[in-house]
Amino acid sequence: MKIKTIFSHWIKDESYRLDCPPYVAGAIESKQRIKDLKVKKIPLGKLVIENKGLYKGKMIKRTFVDSIKDGVPFLTTSGMLRFDLRPIPNLVKSTAQTDKECFISEGTTLISAAGTIGNMTFVRKDMENIFACGDILKVIPNSEKIAPGYLYTYLSSKYGLPQVTQGTYGSIVQHLDPKQIIDLSIPIFDKEDENAISRYMHKASDSRAKAQQLLLESRRKLSGIIGFDVISASDSQSLTTVASSKSLINRLDSHYYSDRYLKLRKCITSNTNEFCKLEDVAEVFIPNIFKRQYAIEKQFGIPYITGADVFKISPSSERYLMTSVVEKNRLQLEKGMILIQEAGQLGGLIGRSVFVGENLSNFSCSNNMIRVKGNEPLDSYYLFALLSLPEFEVLIAAEAAGSSIPHIEEKRVKNLNVYWPNKAIRDDIASKVKEAIDLIDKGHENEDMAYKYLDKLVMEY
Repeated sequence: MKIKTIFSHWIKDESYRLDCPPYVAGAIESKQRIKDLKVKKIPLGKLVIENKGLYKGKMIKRTFVDSIKDGVPFLTTSGMLRFDLRPIPNLVKSTAQTDKECFISEGTTLISAAGTIGNMTFVRKDMENIFACGDILKVIPNSEKIAPGYLYTYLSSKYGLPQVTQGTYGSIVQHLDPKQIIDLSIPIFDKEDENAISRYMHKASDSRAKAQQLLLESRRKLSGIIGFDVISASDSQSLTTVASSKSLINRLDSHYYSDRYLKLRKCITSNTNEFCKLEDVAEVFIPNIFKRQYAIEKQFGIPYITGADVFKISPSSERYLMTSVVEKNRLQLEKGMILIQEAGQLGGLIGRSVFVGENLSNFSCSNNMIRVKGNEPLDSYYLFALLSLPEFEVLIAAEAAGSSIPHIEEKRVKNLNVYWPNKAIRDDIASKVKEAIDLIDKGHENEDMAYKYLDKLVMEY
């Protein structure tokens, strides 16, 4: 429960709005802080391109297809927050063409405008021409009037975000429309300062886009070496398969023995003397189930994130798990770890992995993430390239069991057969992955610098 004493004139200033969020979220204080700045302020509506500079989209029928040849990548309010966009669905092209303004371009600010309001993403190069759904508000800046990186930094900062979410309406499913933020005041600082903030944000964006490209190249190369690309190119899959009675001792569910899974497993083991059990080359463990005891003060805890948070572009948390709980249950993330989602619905995040770099190592994380760490530092980078292959993700997910919420047992992950070529090949793949992870961490640093620069300007003026 949040309790706050407010001034009566605040209610009058907000046209007698009586719901709590605008008053307790800090929007009015932020608005007053910006109003007191001795710089020019311009309404957001005058800083975006004409006509559809603030645009949500039409209500469309969402028909999805498997192949990218017949569809376009479709971004939702939850999907836009993730760094790895490979799993997003493909909307049928004919439907996408009915609302062309929903195709996004670099430098656009995306704001979630339904459900959880105010989540934001800065569109990178690798996100161009993705179709963003009508629940996402697209803010397309006029680059001649304002630097795109600066506008995103301000809107997503502690000064802009409360004002954005202040316009939320709706009692059950909340919404945000362009008219609610069109008059939002944007402080205009000296051009040199504005461009400096924008450069930091663009550097972060470029680092992440380059990291995506490096990871794509390393996965594509590894897939070709193993032979997965040949299987993926084949569309012919049998609806019925035959399994040995011996193999049924451990698993009886039919999907585990599907034609595709059998082919993928055979592809790995057919590389004679170049495969082994995952536990032979890495430490694999799942932390204990624990009671979530949070620290009241930051110094007595460690920031805690969930299994969904780790996949975000910029994970953050306001909850601090008690240090004693973290240490007792091995919940602290370590640089070089690979996290694999071990619970959830098949077809969702289960089986998907993320690498722990410098930024993620500052957090503790849910026990619903399998921890994998290579016996040698470079091996972790190679294993991430391997385990994050689409083919391997479905093989890991196939190990799950459970009727309601499937879970993956630790021993089943340990017993996975993994492709293990000679050191030269492993190191070649690992070097690209390491470069990508370093770029991701560099992106976090530049993003933090942009917000710190903005804080400095607000304090100075």
